[in-house]
Amino acid sequence: MDRNEIDARLQKLRADVPRMLADAEDENDFWPAFAGDADVIEDGAVSAEDCRYIRNQINRILQQAGVAERF
Repeated sequence: MDRNEIDARLQKLRADVPRMLADAEDENDFWPAFAGDADVIEDGAVSAEDCRYIRNQINRILQQAGVAERF
């Protein structure tokens, strides 16, 4: 996927994190939901540079949500 699509999917993930956290009874419920969406984005990376960019953005999303880095 190209950078525009990556950014659109990352933006959706960023918007979905508060709902994921609210829906999760505990951390064990949050991580599978988050990782499932994040993995789809990572799987779309076509280069090592895209992969690094995606991981950095995912970690930023987690930091902004107050969740420890996982990726």
